[in-house]
Amino acid sequence: MRWGAATAAAVTLLPASAARAVPFGEDAVASLGGAALHLAAHGETGPNFPCVARAFDPTAPPDAEGWGPTDVNAQTANGRLAAGVSRSATLTVLRWPSPSYYDQIKYYTVDRRLPLLGAKPNEGAFLGVVVGGRTLWLRDFPRSRQRYPTSRGDEVITEFSDPARRLRVVVRDVAPRGVDALIRRVEVRSAGARRAVRPRALVAFENFNLVVSKLPAAPLLDFCNEELNADSARYLPGADAIVHERSGVDASTGKRSSVAVAMAFARLSAPAKLARARRGIDWIAHVQATPDTHVLGETWRVARGRVLTYTATPHLWEHTLFYLAMLETYGAER
Repeated sequence: MRWGAATAAAVTLLPASAARAVPFGEDAVASLGGAALHLAAHGETGPNFPCVARAFDPTAPPDAEGWGPTDVNAQTANGRLAAGVSRSATLTVLRWPSPSYYDQIKYYTVDRRLPLLGAKPNEGAFLGVVVGGRTLWLRDFPRSRQRYPTSRGDEVITEFSDPARRLRVVVRDVAPRGVDALIRRVEVRSAGARRAVRPRALVAFENFNLVVSKLPAAPLLDFCNEELNADSARYLPGADAIVHERSGVDASTGKRSSVAVAMAFARLSAPAKLARARRGIDWIAHVQATPDTHVLGETWRVARGRVLTYTATPHLWEHTLFYLAMLETYGAER
């Protein structure tokens, strides 16, 4: 069994810049040095300064990582969008519209000795498969390995395996050139025909952290202020996508700007719509096509509530469209 492009998850970024600053209490801070001086002067950390306070904590052990450890094992970028993934293919960095600032994903690490380096379980963006009514997150699979397929390419491949379930999942991440998107292609394969489990669905989780400002000389403040960031999210039925939006004023330019980030599957994820599409495909294949040669009718008419087809000289485009519809509804499993 194999799932191909029909089960690919795509994170699509809509063209916009970044937006609004979050002031540090009553006194606005314009740089990282200003944040440190504010801490020293007021003798406080406050909710706005968790990583700044940690970085300048004189009581921290010598091996402490003040800014938090970096959970990135591979990356893919195209000049505007840069994505970093952990060894388990969790998206931990998503910078856009510049690889240098505006990190649009929430993933706040604390200590590399902790699970997930101290990040919360619901931070980042990660994938899972549904088996027996239960979601199995790929990052929890017993075995995984990560690699670049070529020395000159930018695609990241992470392979997961679960020997007990005879299950193998391959995730391919790439930020295509000229497109503001991170595309995640997922292939699910069974290692054995009889006792292998068969996943029923692909699940994609995201915790976006829309950054609306950057401060001069403070490239890490988008990371420090993740707990303060707030954005609105909504589901668009027509696009079958979850869209996050935020707007405001960029402190570095003083200009208003906005950012929008969306996540969607390459095909419809609604089970009811997919079931109806599959019933229609099956009806065409088993009822309307000729039973012995499976030729599709060229002309379709509705008479007395029934659809009638008239087989004439078959055209390539009819069967091509049917084949593409099969791939869209069933993927590569048939």
